[in-house]
Amino acid sequence: MNARGVYHGLVEAQNLHLNENDGKKGENDEDDDMPAVYVYDRTKSSSEHVRRGTNTSTEKYEMTDKTNEAEAVTEYTGPSPFFKMLAMNRPELTIILFACLSCICNGGIQPAFGVVLSKVIAVFQICDHGVQERRILMYILIFIGFGILMFFTMFLQSFLFSISGETLTQRLRSRIFQTLLQQDVAYFDQPENNTGALCTRLATEASDVQGATGIRIGTMLQNVSNLGVGMILAFIYGWSLTLLMLAFVPFMIVAGFLQTYLMTGFANKDKKALEDAGKIAVETISNIRTVAQLTKEKHFGDEYCKLLEFPYSLKRAHVFGFLFSLTDSIMFFAQAALFSFGAWRVEQGAMTFENIMLVLNCILFGAMAVGQTASMSPDYSKAIASSKKILLLFDRVPTIDNSSSVGKKLENFDGEIVLNNLEFHYPNRREVQVLKNFNLTIEPHKQIALVGSSGCGKSTIIQLLEHFYNLTGGQILINQNELSTLNLQWWRSQIGFVSQEPILFDATIRENIAYG
Repeated sequence: MNARGVYHGLVEAQNLHLNENDGKKGENDEDDDMPAVYVYDRTKSSSEHVRRGTNTSTEKYEMTDKTNEAEAVTEYTGPSPFFKMLAMNRPELTIILFACLSCICNGGIQPAFGVVLSKVIAVFQICDHGVQERRILMYILIFIGFGILMFFTMFLQSFLFSISGETLTQRLRSRIFQTLLQQDVAYFDQPENNTGALCTRLATEASDVQGATGIRIGTMLQNVSNLGVGMILAFIYGWSLTLLMLAFVPFMIVAGFLQTYLMTGFANKDKKALEDAGKIAVETISNIRTVAQLTKEKHFGDEYCKLLEFPYSLKRAHVFGFLFSLTDSIMFFAQAALFSFGAWRVEQGAMTFENIMLVLNCILFGAMAVGQTASMSPDYSKAIASSKKILLLFDRVPTIDNSSSVGKKLENFDGEIVLNNLEFHYPNRREVQVLKNFNLTIEPHKQIALVGSSGCGKSTIIQLLEHFYNLTGGQILINQNELSTLNLQWWRSQIGFVSQEPILFDATIRENIAYG
C-alpha cells in the first residue's frame, strides 16, 4: 500500500464510494468526482485508468417510484382474442366439427323431450285406458331412445372437446415458454416480469383459456341449439304465448350482458392482484433465509394476505347477487304471465292445454340453457383476460431476438475486441447513465480485469459484450466487425461467462463452464 502501486489503485477504486458526499449532483456535471474503472492488463503488468461518466450514488439495481410511474402498460388491441384462440385450434378442426354436431344433437334433444313430456301429460286426459297404455308405452320407448342417443352424443361432445381443449393448452404453454426464451434481457428486468409472475402466468393463463374454448364451446353451442329448436317449436304450437314469453328475454339478455361485462373487468383486476401475490410468495420462499434472519415472516405474510383481499372483496358480491337473482327470477315472472294468458286462451277455445304445456316446456328448457350460459360468465371472463395477455406476449417483438440465426460468423476470430465511446442506459432506468464515453481495447491473447467500486458498471460492460442490451451510443467492434451484425448464437458460443453467483447444473465443473 505504501508503494502506491497497482494494488493500492485497486483498493482505492473499491473504496471510492465511501468518500462520496450525499449531495445529489447532476450526472452531466463535468466537475463531479467521477468514480473510475481500472482495467488491469496482466500481460503488460500495468493498469490503465479509464474515466467513466456516471454517478454511482444513483447507480443501484432498484426501481424508483418515478420509473414505475413512467412504465407504460401495454394493452392488447388486436382482433378478438376468442377467434384468435380458435384459430390456434385449427389442427383439431375435424375433431371440433364432430364435437359440434354432437352438441347440436344434445341441444335439440332437450326441447324434443319437452314436446314428448307435454304429450305424456295430455295422455292422462284420455278416458280410454287401452289407448292410454299404448301411448304411454310408445312415449316410454321414445324416452329410452332419447337417453341412448344422448349417452353417445354427450360422450362424444365431452371427449372430443376435451381433446381439442387440452391440445390447445399444451400448444399454448409450449409457445409461451418458447416466446419467453426469445425475449431480450430487458424484458425480464421489468418488475411485472419477474420469476414469480411468469411462473404464475405460465401455469394458469394457458389453462384459463379453456374457459372460452374446449368443453365451454360445446356447452354454449348446445345451449344455442336448445334455445333455437325450442323457440321454433314454441312458435309452431303457440305463437301468441311465445311472443309473450319473448317480452321477458331482453331483461335476461341485459342482465347476462352486465354480468359478463363486470366479470371481465373484475377478472383483469383479479389476475393482476393474484400475479402480485404470486411474486411475493415466490420471492419470499426463494429468500426464506434472509426473511427469517430479518424476522420479516409476519410482514410478508400480511402483504400476501392483503393482496388476496381484493379478489374476494364483498363489494362485488352485492352487484353479482342482484344480477344473478334478476336472471333467475325473471323466468318465474314469465311463467306466471304465460299461465294467466294461457288460461284465457283456453277459455276462449283458441288453444288446448296440451299446447300450453308444450310451449312452457320448450321455453323452460331454453331458459335453462340461457341460465347455464350466464353461469359460465366468470370462466369466460378469465379466459378472455388470459387470452389478451398471451396474445400480447406473442405479438411482442424483442429488440434482441435470442433465437435469431441471422448475422455473420467470423471464420478467423482471434479475440480482438474494441469498445469505442460506449454510452448506455438500462431500458428500465433511463434517467441513470451507466456508461459515458467508455473506451477499451482488448488485444488477442491478453488478460483484462475490470476493477471498480460496486455499481460502477463492470457487469454492465460484460453484459454489453454478451449483447444482452443494445447500446445507447458508441460501438463494439469484434475483429473490426460491428457486434450487432454478428450471428448472436455464434458470438455467444465464443464466450464463457461465469457470474458472481452462478446457478450450477447437475454436471461437472467443466460442463458448467462450457454452458456459461
